[in-house]
Amino acid sequence: VRVYVLCILLCVAHDVVAMPLLKTVQSLSFVSGKVIEVRVTGERFSEGLKLWTSFIAKSELINVEPKKAVFRLTFPAHISVKVGQVRVYDPTGISAPFLVLMDPLSTVSPKSTQQDNPQPLAWPVAIDGKFPAQSSHWFALEVEEAERLSIEVYSERLSAKGDPVIRLFDPEGREVRYADDDDVPGSDAALMYKAPMAGI
Repeated sequence: VRVYVLCILLCVAHDVVAMPLLKTVQSLSFVSGKVIEVRVTGERFSEGLKLWTSFIAKSELINVEPKKAVFRLTFPAHISVKVGQVRVYDPTGISAPFLVLMDPLSTVSPKSTQQDNPQPLAWPVAIDGKFPAQSSHWFALEVEEAERLSIEVYSERLSAKGDPVIRLFDPEGREVRYADDDDVPGSDAALMYKAPMAGI
């Protein structure tokens, strides 16, 4: 009986080691109604690798190497904003989930870290990228008088390690809104603002 149990444990341990490991997914924001290429990195990738999603999407493997792969994902036209999961799998097993964001908005990457040279944004838009610790990224929005702005960060909800804050300045350079997350799990910074004047 002892030998039999030991053999089962050894077989299970072998299967766990052999299954694919998912480390990164790029990008973390998926746009509904689009066809995009998703690059993943990890360990023990093989020709039989497939991508699983918790949301509706058609997945096609484009290229695979032992530690990286590229998939083409096709999304339906209308998907609401929500956090989803992706995993990679093959006949040996399935990886742990990786959190991503489904978003109907078009996305851009952050480019400017200079307050005097903010990156212009065409509103509405989603910003998809990694923000180094202790750094600031600056953006410029052109708004109309009485236009309402809704700005939020998805960080904690994607299990990211950062602690971002949002600062909103008016055309005169005065800070008019500040938002930080609450000290509870799953909380992210968010703010709403009604512009009293037009400007950038």
